[in-house]
Amino acid sequence: MYCLFILKKEKEEIDYESYGIIKPDLTIFIGLNEQVRQERITKRGKSVLDKVLDDNEKREAFLKSFEKNLPKNETIYFDNGNDNVTEKVKQLFEEISRRK
Repeated sequence: MYCLFILKKEKEEIDYESYGIIKPDLTIFIGLNEQVRQERITKRGKSVLDKVLDDNEKREAFLKSFEKNLPKNETIYFDNGNDNVTEKVKQLFEEISRRK
């Protein structure tokens, strides 16, 4: 599994070949409520990216870039909140199965 972070001002196709990676059939974007995110990273310690995303403006720009650049029909947005994890994973697999 890999993650490619690309922040662009305008929407354009990602040149996967230049990065030496295969274009994914499906991207799963895992999101999280900011309060829950803060609680979790406080427990585990903040990475460099966590510290950058603590800035509200940078975090919003980061999220908007993903929304703009990820193809809607090839992306599943998954909420990784405090709800029942087993049920959420089941729903995720069902969504993946529908897209096959």
